[in-house]
Amino acid sequence: MQCKDIERLAVFYACDELAPDERQAVEQHAATCAACAASLAREQQLIEAVRLRLADEPSAVLLAQCRGDLADGLD
Repeated sequence: MQCKDIERLAVFYACDELAPDERQAVEQHAATCAACAASLAREQQLIEAVRLRLADEPSAVLLAQCRGDLADGLD
């Protein structure tokens, strides 16, 4: 895994949306790369701040739609 991969996967990591093998690869890289470890920490802080600001959880339908739109955008 390279730094460019971490940049692309950081938000998914912070949201716990990675497969176990991907998550492990991200963690292994971050253990040896201070810049990527800091990037992951920032993403996790941002996700936590957003979670604290949300009064209600979004609906399952909205989450599915957003995930689909994001996947389409990444392709």
